[in-house]
Amino acid sequence: MRSDGAAFGIKLAQPDSLVVAICGDGSYLFSQPSTVHWLARAYQAPFLHVVLNNGGWRAPRQAVLSVHPDGVAAQAPNIDIHFPDPPDYAAIAAAAGGAHPEIVRSVTEVKPALQRALRAIREEKRAAVIDAHVS
Repeated sequence: MRSDGAAFGIKLAQPDSLVVAICGDGSYLFSQPSTVHWLARAYQAPFLHVVLNNGGWRAPRQAVLSVHPDGVAAQAPNIDIHFPDPPDYAAIAAAAGGAHPEIVRSVTEVKPALQRALRAIREEKRAAVIDAHVS
């Protein structure tokens, strides 16, 4: 799912709407966030993107298990899809498109991060990315 590109397109079509995209960290990284956030700035189409960062990509493991449930990868504890030190997803968008970056590591940080992100979108007219670390 290319949620950031879809959010950008919706924002272009409905410029007065608050547009929010939520996706996993793998989907975010593979959807070209630097390009999308650069375009969001260029076209003044800010939106909120929440990245659910679980420190790895679960979809590839599930795909392997669905095709080869008794294969070598199914027996392996790690097939190189766990990232204890993941990229700073919010910083990618900030560097490429001037997006407001937030990293959230606890439930108590969610509300203040959302408030700052919405302020950036509404008042500063720039996109915001919340890198939400989840277990």
